[in-house]
Amino acid sequence: MNTLQNVYNKLSEEKTELAKHEVDLSLADDLIKFYKDNLATNNKASLIVDKLLMETKIVLNMYKEVQSGTNVLLSNISKYETKAKELGLDLPKEISSIIGMSKADQKNHTKIINGLTKGVQGLEAANSL
Repeated sequence: MNTLQNVYNKLSEEKTELAKHEVDLSLADDLIKFYKDNLATNNKASLIVDKLLMETKIVLNMYKEVQSGTNVLLSNISKYETKAKELGLDLPKEISSIIGMSKADQKNHTKIINGLTKGVQGLEAANSL
């Protein structure tokens, strides 16, 4: 009977140890899953940053083109304004309005270009880590 009792005692001890290892393995599995999920989220975010960087560069170049066009427009309007003054003519109201809007746009575009440039530099710096 003592031998039988010893066998039962040993079996219950082993079961306890197995349960402990099972919990440890479960925790390890959870940590591995968490790591893999986190890595997948990181990879997804990195792809979005790459797309954002590409799109931001496109928009930046578009604003630079618009700014250049606005500069040409204002230069041509200035020449037109000079000719009109030489001839003693008043500028049409629409041209005066275009001058005002173009100068305001120019300031706004400069702010946007500066902001986008900083954004591109920041994304490039972060992306290179």
